[in-house]
Amino acid sequence: VLTTGAADAMDHLAAFSSRGPSILDPEDAFPDIVAPGVNIRSSLPAGLYAAFDGTSMAGPHTVGLVALMWSANPALRGDIAWTTQIIQRTAAPLVDQAGSSCGGDYVTGPNNDWGYGRIDAYAAVLAARKAGLPWLSVTPAAGMVGGDSAFKVDLAFTALPTLTVGQVYTGLLEVNSSDRYNPFAALPLSLHVVRYDLALSPGQAQGRAAGRSVTYTLALTNTGLAADTFNLVVESAWPAQAPPAVGPLAPGEGMPFPVVVHIPAGVSGGAGQAAAVTAISQGDPAKTASAVLTTTASKGSFALYLPIASRGEVRRASPDYQRVILPK
Repeated sequence: VLTTGAADAMDHLAAFSSRGPSILDPEDAFPDIVAPGVNIRSSLPAGLYAAFDGTSMAGPHTVGLVALMWSANPALRGDIAWTTQIIQRTAAPLVDQAGSSCGGDYVTGPNNDWGYGRIDAYAAVLAARKAGLPWLSVTPAAGMVGGDSAFKVDLAFTALPTLTVGQVYTGLLEVNSSDRYNPFAALPLSLHVVRYDLALSPGQAQGRAAGRSVTYTLALTNTGLAADTFNLVVESAWPAQAPPAVGPLAPGEGMPFPVVVHIPAGVSGGAGQAAAVTAISQGDPAKTASAVLTTTASKGSFALYLPIASRGEVRRASPDYQRVILPK
């Protein structure tokens, strides 16, 4: 039962509006909320209209608000407890009321004069539209909290396929308790749906003599819609090194990074190995990009110096020797 008191257009509590506590439930605040109930235009038989006062005028305002909320969010339909909590939480406290002295909290409510306050249809419908967050899961859903103690709750946010990339989704996590004067708390939440992606420059190939190193330069670009850092993994049979990560990079930003592959000594000329470089998005590890670096040990060579004959003589001075490189 959602008990409703009456207030006038200036948010003054009506003199005829019943106060609490209720003999049926003296531990609960009464009424729960108040609504317009003074000088309310109402229908009469024969198609006539007149202005009336009474909580009988206020009650239909609350019923109409419930209809608005259930229309705005069908998931609330039939959930009396959840609907009631939203109405109570969004009500406007009627502070500084003359004669308010029946007990309770007269700053934020509830109390035994105006409950949680005057209903606010706009705020309640907005809250109703945000109620029920399919992208949020709460574990555990309930529990006991002792006095002066804490209770851990894990929140998991999931960017469902039905959500729009680039959109910010907001909502409230409501925590309800059995405390009479602090029955609930609300935690604002938001989920920004972004897209993570990346691009890596294509593979390369180089050759160098055995025992030496080859340095490649690759470029990584953040092609997603959010800042991201990218982990680097290099798989190679020959020793290879790369930075552990690149970033953070803003959307559209790129950055070069080196990859060094060492050709072991004693490798035969012409032998080669492929090193696979993989960049992994930290924002979405499912997003990766790879490049293959092919390194070949070049065939060795030696130098042969031939003397140059001039005027019938063989000159041995080094400037007169011709260096010829012959492959093995």
